[in-house]
Amino acid sequence: MHRINVSDFIGQKRHKLTCIGEIGRKGRRLFILVRCECGVEKQMEFQNWNCGSVKTCGCEKYPHEPVYKHPLYPIWVSMKQRCYNQKHADYHNYGARGVIVCDEWKNDFLAFRSWAQSNGWSKGLQLDKDKKARMSGMEGKEYSPAFCCFLTAAENSQEK
Repeated sequence: MHRINVSDFIGQKRHKLTCIGEIGRKGRRLFILVRCECGVEKQMEFQNWNCGSVKTCGCEKYPHEPVYKHPLYPIWVSMKQRCYNQKHADYHNYGARGVIVCDEWKNDFLAFRSWAQSNGWSKGLQLDKDKKARMSGMEGKEYSPAFCCFLTAAENSQEK
């Protein structure tokens, strides 16, 4: 019996589902982790993904809330506006000073949302790029996973 090596399939896409890892086996059944185009990650049987019998996470049958309604969306938009929109009220403190958004987040809200949800975000917290940079002896010039964290408004005002 030929044993499937899931690492050969990581990054490959079938319909709207991309294989991102192996979960394990249960008897003869192999389970993988997939990411849907809508951003949802789920476990499924490798065979169902590989033959294309399952095409999405279910989002077409049960649509998710549009991304622009997610509470992190305005935070992501504002971060980009401060860095790239010369007409933004705070551009002079960000974009004009060379502050940028990393390539991973700049055009991918789902990547930003996934990072935020895995790194302590909850409603009411503010995105900060300075605290971790200062702890490394650097100036916060980039919004990225390496430098960002979430703080309360009081904590964030102390970082300014």
